[in-house]
Amino acid sequence: MSENFSMLFLKCINKKITLRMNNGKTINGMLVEYDEFMNMTLNDAREESNENFKNLGNTLIRGSSITAIVLPDEN
Repeated sequence: MSENFSMLFLKCINKKITLRMNNGKTINGMLVEYDEFMNMTLNDAREESNENFKNLGNTLIRGSSITAIVLPDEN
């Protein structure tokens, strides 16, 4: 992971992010940690699919399953 991305994710620790997954689902949660492979640990994670919601709690998301990441505003 480049230094620019690493610094960007570092600023998002303990903030809510949204992950769009390869399977079309969306996961929201508080970013706890990440690694150079973009594996991410989220607290209070919630999976959304169509109109269905599933609470995941504390979960590890594998970086290879992430299609897009929505980061919080810097404000």
